Amino acid sequence: IAGGDFSVSVEERSAKDVMSQSMNKMINTQRGYIESISKAMHNIAEGNLSSSVDIAYEGEYIPIKNSINNMLTSQREWVTEIIRVLDLLSKGILSDKIEMEFVGDYDALKIYINKMIDSQRKYVSTISYVMNQVKEGDLSVSIEEDFEGDFLPIKESINLTVAQLNGYINEIERVLDSISGNDLTHTIDSDFKGNFNILKTSINE
Repeated sequence: IAGGDFSVSVEERSAKDVMSQSMNKMINTQRGYIESISKAMHNIAEGNLSSSVDIAYEGEYIPIKNSINNMLTSQREWVTEIIRVLDLLSKGILSDKIEMEFVGDYDALKIYINKMIDSQRKYVSTISYVMNQVKEGDLSVSIEEDFEGDFLPIKESINLTVAQLNGYINEIERVLDSISGNDLTHTIDSDFKGNFNILKTSINE
């Protein structure tokens, strides 16, 4: 028993062998405590945070039970909050961040997730602003902020599109200005695409 082996038992010599009965009760109690703790810790290692230590503990084992259950409760709350925020992110909702108080490695995870949300908010806000300006006819805008990762091609595509639109409009204005001055020698020679190519053809004709 002193070596941590609770698989042993004491042979009871008679119904009045109180010493042996007490020893066996103590062994069984200790075995139950250890099995319950081991099961809880195994479940945690397997990622199962729904368990808890439910058997009645006594004496110096009570703080151990309380510590394990408190740890499980905290981890359940943290994981639930992380899942909630990540689920919103998967739906494109960037309005929520993790506000709950985290500790240790979970706090580092919280910081990284919130940083990711802040970055995506910045990207989406900048893209929305530029596209709205283009919709309003302002082609002087572009995305100047530093974008990273998969957002970088989006930035490059938007800036290229705005630059192309600028080129189309400037070329059209140049030719129309010549036409307004009765100079019909100018045509649009640049490579236009899509609906702008139709407009180019109409003006040149």
